[in-house]
Amino acid sequence: MSERIPDLQFEFMAGGSLRLEQSAGAGEMMTVLLHPCQIQLIAERAGLIPYRIPERRLAILRERICDLVEDEYFRSDIWKRLCYGSEYLQRLDAIADLAVEFDGGLMPDSNDGGTAS
Repeated sequence: MSERIPDLQFEFMAGGSLRLEQSAGAGEMMTVLLHPCQIQLIAERAGLIPYRIPERRLAILRERICDLVEDEYFRSDIWKRLCYGSEYLQRLDAIADLAVEFDGGLMPDSNDGGTAS
């Protein structure tokens, strides 16, 4: 749905993008398409939403990667269905190791029995 405020028209597109359109004068229109991450950054910088600490984002990414890599069904499926399954699993394990190393210390190791802060 397209909405209009004085001299600015905006519309949320599929996928969360925002299309802004404004008169540039002489009958010309200027259009800008903003990606959701750009909208979030602008809202954070303007103080409209709380700033999400990059380390927390990385901790969430680490958690998701580790959940995927530690899923036995997923590992078994890769091993059975892909001729290079062991190579893919080694690469995923390496990515998980990097995520653990660079998570900003916000997520405990899965074997230490702690919980995420």
